[in-house]
Amino acid sequence: MTVIERHQPARHRAIFLSDIHLGTRGCQAELLLDFLKRNESEYLYLVGDIVDGWRLKRWWYWPQAHNDVVQKIMRKARKGTTVIYVPGNHDEAARQYCQLTFGEVRVEEEAIHVTPGGRKLLVIHGDQFDGIVRYARWLAILGDWAYTMALRLNTLFNWGRQRLGLSYWLLPEYVHARIRPPVSWSYAFVRRFHAPSAAVLVVAQSIRDELAERGFKKLVPWSRGVDIAAFRPCPHRNIEETRPIWLYAGRVAIEKNIQAFLDLDLPGTKWVVGGGPQLGKLRRRYAKARFFGSVDTEKLSARYAEADCFVFPSRTDTFGLVMVEALASGVPVAGYPVPGPLDVITDPKVGALDDDLRSACLAAVGRDPSDCRRHAETFTWASCAQQFLATLQPIPRGTWQPLKRRVLPDAAAS
Repeated sequence: MTVIERHQPARHRAIFLSDIHLGTRGCQAELLLDFLKRNESEYLYLVGDIVDGWRLKRWWYWPQAHNDVVQKIMRKARKGTTVIYVPGNHDEAARQYCQLTFGEVRVEEEAIHVTPGGRKLLVIHGDQFDGIVRYARWLAILGDWAYTMALRLNTLFNWGRQRLGLSYWLLPEYVHARIRPPVSWSYAFVRRFHAPSAAVLVVAQSIRDELAERGFKKLVPWSRGVDIAAFRPCPHRNIEETRPIWLYAGRVAIEKNIQAFLDLDLPGTKWVVGGGPQLGKLRRRYAKARFFGSVDTEKLSARYAEADCFVFPSRTDTFGLVMVEALASGVPVAGYPVPGPLDVITDPKVGALDDDLRSACLAAVGRDPSDCRRHAETFTWASCAQQFLATLQPIPRGTWQPLKRRVLPDAAAS
């Protein structure tokens, strides 16, 4: 029997949550609930689109997990957390209740958050700056409907291609192959969009290098972090499965390239943790592998710590926090030498990257857990937050006024 230590929730001064979209099937309510259980704060800002009223008007979808999230937030408010709800466009119905308080939750059109260092941050939802949302609401709703239908059709279409043994179909690549619009046009538009910014935050060095080659300026690194208290090395216990244990954790979907991992001829046992549209198919096809489905953070931490090597088969992820979680658990990582793994596995002591994934796995297994842990400790949320705060600049009066032409508060404009 595995004994899992229970840690006190992490304490923060402020937590900001946005675009949760409760009431939709795409909402990750279970993960959010797990986060809320593990983190406490003095201030909790709910910044727009917490509930998707647009979607709920068309069809009702409200499972128990979504109700649990609401109850958890209300419970935090009752226990002393200052909860401020700033509605967005998808939950715009709540704007008629601004300046009111419901169950200790204050509803405000905007808020000013003061950091410990005295900096004043304007908290507002982005639809205030969207002309389509504010002045052509019918077009915004039509776009939302079209986006939803496109996602459903894409899922159905690629499911059919899978059944026929065909690869995943990407519309942008298809359009580029048929129409051949110059890629430089898209980059020119994006460069112009970002030109007024004080900094362009990039998650990985490989992406930074690519954007620099495309002529982007003021590129600033913004790393990611993990909860190194939740993910930590633990002694291996006696298990029935044959070692080494090869672990994949994450979304079980075609773009993650999990089949490349499961097809490998490796000694030991393969574990897959996570849910997604491919879970049923892969579970039936690879009977010798062990599938755990979606698990909470405590069980995920236990699976990491029990593994001998973490395998990251994706070729398209831009970073991949699961790699850092594995390293924090003392587990080396194997993957392809592509952006994402190249930005995390920067020390050969903590893993191996190879175009032959099997070779990478065999080279990575057996690395020193203490080296993996030390490397993971360079990816912390505290460092991530400091990098973000260091890029913030005061908003000059009149520079970015919401489209309803009101003047920004002095606290946010000076």
